Amino acid sequence: MFSKPKFTHFAPIKPIMIWDGDCEFCHYWIIKWWLKTGDLIVYKKYQLVASNFQDIDEDKFREAVRLIMPSGQIYSGPEAAYKAYQMVGKFSFLIWLYTYFRPFRVLSDWGYQKVADNRYQLFEWTKRLFGKNPRTPQYYWVGYLLIAIVAVFLIATLFWFLLKTKS
Repeated sequence: MFSKPKFTHFAPIKPIMIWDGDCEFCHYWIIKWWLKTGDLIVYKKYQLVASNFQDIDEDKFREAVRLIMPSGQIYSGPEAAYKAYQMVGKFSFLIWLYTYFRPFRVLSDWGYQKVADNRYQLFEWTKRLFGKNPRTPQYYWVGYLLIAIVAVFLIATLFWFLLKTKS
C-alpha cells in the first residue's frame, strides 16, 4: 500500500499535483484533472520536482500521486484526487467521506492501489472506453453498453421463443 506523508516543510506557493511522468495512464488522467481544475493546481512530474521537496523521499512520489498545498499539507492517492475535485466545487462530498468514513477511505485506498498495480493494462482499457485523446473523449463505452443490451435482449428473446415452442 502506498504511504501517506502528511506534511512538507518545503511548501509550494500554489497547490501542486505531483505525478509519475513515466506513466501514460497517469498522464492521461492528469490531463483530465487539469481540464477540470485549470490553473488552480500546478501539475508536475515527480522526476522534475522531487528534489524541491527534500523532506520527502523520491520513492514516495513513485508510489502515488501527491497534492501538496501551500500550507505544506500533503494529500496522497485518492485523497489527492478528491481534494482536487473539492477545490473546483465538484464532488466535494468525496473528500468528506474519505476523511470521516473509514470504510470509504479503506475502499478508496485499496482501489487506488489496485489501479496503480495494473495501470498499464488499465491504460489500454481507458483508451478503448474513452479514446486516445483525453482532451476530446470518445465515449466508446456507450456503444459497448448498447451492444451488450441488444445481446441480452436477443438471448432473452431466443429463450422465450424456445420455451414457448416446447409448451
